[in-house]
Formats: sequence, C-alpha cells, structure tokens
Amino acid sequence: MVRTLLALLLLATATTFVAAQTTSDCPLTGFDPSKDYFPKKLVPDTGAGFTITYKRSGKLLKAPTGESYYLQLCHAPDTTAPTDGTPVIKIPVSTVAVANSLAALDGLSTLGVMDKVKFLAPLDDPTIPCGLAAKGNGSMTELTSSVGNDKYGVLFTPNPVPGNPKAVSYGGPTADMTPLQRAQWLYFLASFFNMEDTAADLYYKVQRTYTCRKQQVAKTASPKPLVAVIAQADPGLNANTWTVSSGTYWPTLIADAGGVPLSPVGGGVNVATDQLLKVLNGTHVIVDVTNRTAAATEFRFADWLKAVGATGGIMDANAVAVPAIGNKYVYGVDARRSALGHDDFAATAALRPNYVLQDMMSVLYPPAQGTGYTRRYMRSIAADDGFGAVLDAAQCPNPLPAGPLTAPLAVLPGNADDCLLNAAVTQYLGASSVVPGADAGNSQNGTGGVPIASSSHPLAGTILASIVCVGLVAGFLVFVAPKLARKWRERKNMQYAQQML
Repeated sequence: MVRTLLALLLLATATTFVAAQTTSDCPLTGFDPSKDYFPKKLVPDTGAGFTITYKRSGKLLKAPTGESYYLQLCHAPDTTAPTDGTPVIKIPVSTVAVANSLAALDGLSTLGVMDKVKFLAPLDDPTIPCGLAAKGNGSMTELTSSVGNDKYGVLFTPNPVPGNPKAVSYGGPTADMTPLQRAQWLYFLASFFNMEDTAADLYYKVQRTYTCRKQQVAKTASPKPLVAVIAQADPGLNANTWTVSSGTYWPTLIADAGGVPLSPVGGGVNVATDQLLKVLNGTHVIVDVTNRTAAATEFRFADWLKAVGATGGIMDANAVAVPAIGNKYVYGVDARRSALGHDDFAATAALRPNYVLQDMMSVLYPPAQGTGYTRRYMRSIAADDGFGAVLDAAQCPNPLPAGPLTAPLAVLPGNADDCLLNAAVTQYLGASSVVPGADAGNSQNGTGGVPIASSSHPLAGTILASIVCVGLVAGFLVFVAPKLARKWRERKNMQYAQQML
C-alpha cells in the first residue's frame, strides 16, 4: 500500500507534459495512405474488457476504465489521427515507463521488449527476473518527479493520470474474467509494438494447451472434489475479513481442473473470521491466495490455522467439519517469491493460465500428468512446504531477450508439447485422491483412459479417421472376405452339379 501511494504521488508531480512523441527514432519510412499496415488484427474476447479497432495506419484502443487511445504509426501524418481529443501515442513505442503494475512489466518481459522499459516506479523490487536484471545493469531506473513524459513514449499504470497524454490505463486482468480472457491482455500490450503476430502465436498455444488439459479431466469419476479459494482482505489492516470463491476466474479454473467450486451463500464476500470455517464446511481442498508480502518466512500450517479462526488447531470444533484441514489439503500460491517477499503469482499468473490449471490438476488428480509436471505457483501450507528458489536476476537470459522468453519464465509449462506436437493425451477417468473414500487407486493412472488427440493439429481428425478406415478394411479382408469367397465357390459348385444332372 505504501509503495503504491508513493508511486502515485510522484506520478502526480511528474507533469512535464508534451503534446506528442518525437519521431526521430521512428523505424518506419515511406508512408502510403492507401496501405493497410496491420494485416494481422487481434480480436480480444468481449469479456477481456478492452477493444482494438484497426484503421489503415492506426489503432483505436479502448480500456475497461473508459479511456480511449489512438495508436498512430510514427511515420503517419498527424492528419490521419482523430480530432476529438483522443490521446495519440506514436507506435511502435521505443521507450516505456511502468508504474504500480508488475503485471504490465511481466507482459512486456514476455513479449521480449524489456530492453525498451527504461523507467519503473517503485523500483525497489521489480520481482520478475528480467526486471531485476534490468535494475541491476542500470538499463531501467526509477521513475521520479524529475522524469518528464518527453523521456518515454508510453506510461503503463493501473489508473488514469489526468493531464498526461502518454499515460495508458493498464487495469489489467481482473478476478471477473475467465483464465483465458485474462491471458488475452497480452494483446493489449502487443498493440503498442506492432507485435500482433507474436501475441497471437503465444495466445494460440496457451489456449490450445489449456483446452487440451481441461479435456483431460473432463470425465473424471464422481464424487468430484469440492474446492474453495479464500483470501484475507488485508492481512495487516483487515485480517478479520475474507472472500471465498468470489469472482469468475477461480470458479472457472477449478471447474476446468475437474473440481467443484464452493459457492457460498451471499457470494462469499466479507466473510468474518469467526464464520469462515462454517462457510468452508465439507471442502476437500482449500487454496489461500492471500498476498502476505510482509511475511519474511514461510507461512506455516500452525500460523494459517490461527488466521482462519481454528484456535483449537486441527481438532478445533469447526475445523473437523472441513476435510481439507484434517487431510491437510491446504495450499498457497506463493511457491516462488522475490528476496523482498513479492510473489511470482501476483506478477505473472494472468498470462500463464496453463500453469495455474495444471497446478490445480496436480493437486486434485496427481496421476493425470504423471511425473512430467512440476508446480510453479502452488505450495502445500499444510505440509509446511518452504518457498521455492528465490526469484533473482540470474534467472533472466543475459543479455535481456529480444523475443518471447524461455523457461523458467515461459508462458507454457514444460510438458506443453504433449498437447502441441500432434500427440495424444490420455483422458483421466479416475476419482480424485483428495476425496475421502473415493476409489482413486482404481483410477486408470493414465493407462486406461480414452486418448485425446491434440486439438492443435488441424489434421488430427483426418488422421484418426484414416486409421479407423484402414482398420475396417483390414478386418474385412482378414475375417469376412474368406467366408464370402468360400460361400461363392460352394454356390458355383452347386450350380455346376445341377447343370451336369
């Protein structure tokens, strides 16, 4: 909170405004007014909250907050821009500033344009590895009141900054969007760099692999696990108030992972601590997504029990009615954190729904993915699992990448090729091991299910149909044809005998 207020204060004082970005660094020449400069057009889902309308030499971008921006090719005449007062930003942008949005910083890093990010506020903890690397080598410095907007082409910030024509409201993905709608915010950022092809390719792979994994657990055996996602309103200032399975994001992701999202009466908003365990009655898995940045050490199970009101520990009268507590299926999403305690999930999960989905699948149906997947975000609070490797600059490719990032910062999990390379993923038909009494032992374990051909390959259906046809023909030749031939010979012999008589 303090970091955000300080950054907003300096945004308010950094008001050395200029009317338009200079075009001295424009890489484009030879403007043709009749040419469509954007043959590849991105069309975000309506639920993503923003729109992009393409013109021949510009794009009209509308943010969820209501602001509009006209992104004009840097070599296009000013006469091609709208005259209604819409802020005009020259593209492709060559210098970027970011304030109060690690999600925007991660999106820029994912697109491979971190080398263009020159200013960040606050600078104390960029969190993501390439942000830490940029701070460390001095290529990205603090956005202070002395930095006028003539020093950058665009400023990405969560909220509008009145009077700054280069400030773009990057509200970013919200809890009221589905996992895939949140991932489309890569389109928003890509439009400033004319990287439509890159963004479309990345999202295509994200969507295909997400759908493939969703189908893998679409027909799991009943009973399905009941899952709740909870969060304290503010661990420091308002620790007595919780939300439970609210919004669209988590209920959708839980269902896609083969679970049943808890749907508390009243929508699960503003649940008091003394009522929380009653609301969680019958839940098989609990995921606590509270952002506890101030915690210098791991948040242990004993700490968590106290936080949720189980003053009597695991045998608390209210806790015994929550299977997730007794069976120790309680998780957090803070497996990876920076040295200063900011977690990877808050910064990077929006563009990586595959990781979150597969993390959840690995909890609900461990055999489904075999041993080819390692969780990125989720850690077991109940098992007192410690944090993973601390995020640091060494995890960023050196020098800073000029293209989409590779592991461990990739958008796709390491086993994504199971779905992308014309392979088949076995549909998991068994029960969940987190449900008491469910026959998870007789769960096919990935061997008795139905193969699911990857939907990413356009010839998958044709190939499968061809295999079936070949099998039918072979069966006819081996089993049916000899019998028909024998009957035909017998009939001909009978006819010959009758003729002879």
